[in-house]
Amino acid sequence: MEPNDRIKNILVLRLGGIGEVITITPALRALYNRYPDACVTLIADRESGEIIRGLPYVKEIIAFKDVFHTWSPWDIFDIRSLKEAIGNIIRLKRRRFDLFIEFHNLFNRISVIKPMFFGYISNAPRRIGLNTYNRGFFLTDKVPDNRFEFKHQIDRFLDVVKVIGCETDNRWTEVSILEEDREYAKRIFKEYGIEDSQGLIGIHPGANPIFPIRCSWPEERFAMVGDALAEKYHTAIILTGTPGEIPIVKRVAELMRFKPINIAGLTTVKQLSAVIERCSLFISNDTGPMHIAVAVRVPTIGIFGPGDYQAYGSYPSEFNFTLIRKPIECWPCPDVKCTTRNCMKNIEVEDVLSAAEKEICRINIHRVAIRNKGSKI
Repeated sequence: MEPNDRIKNILVLRLGGIGEVITITPALRALYNRYPDACVTLIADRESGEIIRGLPYVKEIIAFKDVFHTWSPWDIFDIRSLKEAIGNIIRLKRRRFDLFIEFHNLFNRISVIKPMFFGYISNAPRRIGLNTYNRGFFLTDKVPDNRFEFKHQIDRFLDVVKVIGCETDNRWTEVSILEEDREYAKRIFKEYGIEDSQGLIGIHPGANPIFPIRCSWPEERFAMVGDALAEKYHTAIILTGTPGEIPIVKRVAELMRFKPINIAGLTTVKQLSAVIERCSLFISNDTGPMHIAVAVRVPTIGIFGPGDYQAYGSYPSEFNFTLIRKPIECWPCPDVKCTTRNCMKNIEVEDVLSAAEKEICRINIHRVAIRNKGSKI
């Protein structure tokens, strides 16, 4: 273990989606508590990094477009992104880092390239990370990792920083929400006549378009869940989504008898976090906003199909997270372009409603009446 005064500059790598970045926040917090004077630089995707920009645990966030995560060959030849990436690499190469930490599962050869490359340009004498299936040959400190062990990513990443004496019992994840984002959320609620003292139910029917099967729980089933909860509990339903998810969210809204609040494509990731923070219950596919809801302490129901539920859906009970999935022989999913999608189709409306009603009974959700024309609430 290095003395605190020897660790001045730390480079942390966590490329990937919003959920991936959120799950490293307990480890970042533990790192900050152990080395409070160190300058921690995080390399992350642009939008994913924004979700924690402002937390005190990271001094600098450098955005890199993860072309391996997007799986789009055109991204590799995007001149603007390429120039930005080269500039950032030159900046990093000129600096001298004392420590390099990578938070990635090395589950295939491509997943090794990224941390190996950034570990090299960091010039750090000590490089720490997960040694998934013994692929961490470029690391000086290798943390054992079985990719499909029933263990949440939070705990995997805490195991990584434990190597340098960063131990903690605090496993709660965090996101950064600015006051201006909360003001934006208040304006949305005011527009629909929702008082600050009242609650509402959020539904996120989309998911990352890179993994279309994750957002293949039928739109009509999301609509049925929303209608059933609105009718039984006299509560408003708010539908969330990114610009790319607008068609899915629009379809769900059209199928609902009780007119929902549709804010798909109208928020930044921080504004979305502020909206979710106000929900009394959040129902979502296996995607970033699901992890945001958990991080802002909102009871959350996650619908999992082909995703790694052992790593991302095994939140401990104190997180008020309910995992919905149906076991299927072909899991882990060998094909992201699967056409049968039975892992999602086997999940019934009653499965989600039952979980939602248990949470509603526990939290004693308040009635929310929205005044927009045509609402049946």
